[in-house]
Amino acid sequence: MKIASGHTCVRGLRSGAMSSSTVELISRPQSGQVTVLGPGFSYKAKADYQGPDAFTLRVSGTLMRKQGTSEIQVIVDVEKK
Repeated sequence: MKIASGHTCVRGLRSGAMSSSTVELISRPQSGQVTVLGPGFSYKAKADYQGPDAFTLRVSGTLMRKQGTSEIQVIVDVEKK
């Protein structure tokens, strides 16, 4: 995902028939701030940062009546505003 330095981006984690029950932050970004918001997240880039950042989320839920867990690594490209 791309974002301008100092800005915030909100994203949801949905996919067709999947129903997520929990989202958990398991690896924090080095140069920004992540907040879990129900079935999604908010990422805020530092105002004075430009470059790559990344964090990992663990998502648990149900797909076609089967429970499962996945880890999602989100890679962020923070650009100059």
